Amino acid sequence: MSDGVQSEFRKDPHHGGWVLIAPQPQREQLANLPMREWPLNDPALFSDPESAGAIVVWSRGQAIQGRDEIAIRVLANKQPLYRVEERDDVDDVGVFSRMGGLGAHELVLESQRPDDTLETMSVLHVSMILEAVQERIRDLKRDIRLHGFSYFREWICGEAKPSIPPHSQFIASAIVPHGLQQELDAAQAHYAEMQKCLFCEMIDQEESEDKRIVAECEQFIALCPYASRFPFEVHVFPIEHNADFSRLSAEHLHALADFIKDVSRRLERALPGWNLLMTLHTRPAYQDDPEDETDVNSAYHWHFEFLPQPPGDLRWPLRAGTPVVHTTPEAAANYLRGLDFA
Repeated sequence: MSDGVQSEFRKDPHHGGWVLIAPQPQREQLANLPMREWPLNDPALFSDPESAGAIVVWSRGQAIQGRDEIAIRVLANKQPLYRVEERDDVDDVGVFSRMGGLGAHELVLESQRPDDTLETMSVLHVSMILEAVQERIRDLKRDIRLHGFSYFREWICGEAKPSIPPHSQFIASAIVPHGLQQELDAAQAHYAEMQKCLFCEMIDQEESEDKRIVAECEQFIALCPYASRFPFEVHVFPIEHNADFSRLSAEHLHALADFIKDVSRRLERALPGWNLLMTLHTRPAYQDDPEDETDVNSAYHWHFEFLPQPPGDLRWPLRAGTPVVHTTPEAAANYLRGLDFA
């Protein structure tokens, strides 16, 4: 591996997992600016991606009578953190290990209207965005070098005038992200001992206690986790066991879109000005070991996490080594559940 690569994974011998080192001056500059101050360097990227030199890897449109057409497009990121051209072999240098930043980094253009939000977009519109994520997971799973799949959306609650149209990002990589691997380890250890899915048992207990549930429908449940790492943190689970988001049926996808709209609306009302991250956790791909496939399918449960960050976040995990939250999940769930939208 040459020293001039765009990015590379380095294994952390101290804390475990892999770290992506991606020397990109443009992203380093953005990291020093609040999201609302990020410059829009190329408006054509959102209105006419092809003319802006972007590569469209997936697109779908839906004509709606009396309304603008819904158009979802997924682009190859022009400043990718991960690249499919990288190698997946690991170089060992003493106690250290590294490999190329192998993967795919894509931008999901959700709408051409800057004022569109998860609340204003129709259920059909949101379900088409989720369908795009499913399709990208299915497609990139064909590359047996790729194992981890991440989707995330970030926005500022209650922002009246966003600078650019709504968008989100999708990443596939050769490694399983450290946080997801920790979830998998905990889930598989629980399954090995109890022969039951940890997440299914958590859902059953939350329903019986009824202290931290934010919303619930026939197919999905939203709750503030018992040990929330962020104030007003909310997780959305399918009630029926399923480890792989890409296998969710079209019918359930529509219901999920409606449910996500409801949860995001509650957080928008409760936390104006807060930064909100919505991220998907779904099982990795293990093409080399069928036994691991079966184990993960039984032990894991895909879900979405909504992770709010207050404007004056003190980043306690960096200071104390563990999250510190001042709003109990019981109080947060009670407040979010009681919001009236009539």
